[in-house]
Amino acid sequence: MRKLRLYLINYLHKTVDLMHNIPIMGIKKSKPVLSQPVPSMADALFSKGRQRVLAVLFGEPDRSFFTTEVIALAHAGSGAVQRELTALAVAGLLTITRHGHQKHYQANVDSPVFMELHWLVVKTMNLGSAQT
Repeated sequence: MRKLRLYLINYLHKTVDLMHNIPIMGIKKSKPVLSQPVPSMADALFSKGRQRVLAVLFGEPDRSFFTTEVIALAHAGSGAVQRELTALAVAGLLTITRHGHQKHYQANVDSPVFMELHWLVVKTMNLGSAQT
């Protein structure tokens, strides 16, 4: 009697295990959603390199930074940072002043879009309170 009981319990466990693998027709099994980082508004507007450069310069618009300082603070490669600095300066968003052999970059407060860009950077790149 005990062997029969053990056999039936074992048989039921196997049957239940098999039933878990039987597909239910007409119902799609939902796949687990992988946790992917949700892109921020800044990701939609700017590349990562440009975000970092803008965060440095427009996060403290009253201060000028020399090139190697921007590279260090942006945590990006020197080539990428220099390309971004050049593009932003050509667009009139940055001013460049020379101090000896060094170029100092600063957010151009006279740019027609300075305030909008400053607030956009502060709001989307988590820089805390805005400085104006």
